[in-house]
Amino acid sequence: MNTKLTHIARTREIVTKDKNSAGEWVEKIFYSKYYETPPYIEVYKRFLYAFIDFLVYTFIYIIFILLAIVFTGAFLGITNNVDALVNSSETDLYIGLVIIFAYFITPFFYYLFFELLFGRTIGHMISGAIILDEYGQKPSLKKIFIRTISRYVPLDFISAFESRAWHDQWSDTLVLHKKKYDEFLLRFEIEGIVL
Repeated sequence: MNTKLTHIARTREIVTKDKNSAGEWVEKIFYSKYYETPPYIEVYKRFLYAFIDFLVYTFIYIIFILLAIVFTGAFLGITNNVDALVNSSETDLYIGLVIIFAYFITPFFYYLFFELLFGRTIGHMISGAIILDEYGQKPSLKKIFIRTISRYVPLDFISAFESRAWHDQWSDTLVLHKKKYDEFLLRFEIEGIVL
C-alpha cells in the first residue's frame, strides 16, 4: 500500500438544483474533495483494552515477584526458614530492587512482545482492535519500540481521548477496529481503488 490510510483522497459529487436566468430549474454538479477516515477504535474500547492489558501485565508482574522471592531464598541460602527469608535485610534490598525493576520492565516487554508478534495485545484482541502503521501494514520493530517507550511519557493516557494517542502519533501507528477495517478495505477493493 503506497497511500497513507490517513490520506485517502476521495471525490464526492454534489448535485443541486437552481433556477437559471430563464427561470428554469437546472441541475448543477459540483465535486468536493475529502479524505476518507480509517475506522479508528472507539474511545471506550481504548479504555477497555488498556484495562485488560493492565490486568494481564499486573498478573505477570505478581508471578515475577513471587518467583523472585523464591529464587532470593535459594540465592541467599535461606530455603528452610521462611521467617529468616522474610525478615532478612539482604532479602529486603534484593526484593525491593526486583520489585522496582519489574514494575517498569513488565509492561515494556508485554507490549513489545505482543505488538511485535501478533500486531496487538490481549486487550486489543478482546476488544477487536488492531495496530497498523500509517500504510496499513504490520508495524516494524522500530515503530513498536517507539510506541512502547512512548507509553512511559507522563500523562500519555490522557491522549487516549483522541482518535490517535500520543504513542500512536509518535510511532506513526494507528489503532483501528479490525472488523470495520476489513470492511473498509473490501469497499475500496470492490470500487477498484488501489491503495
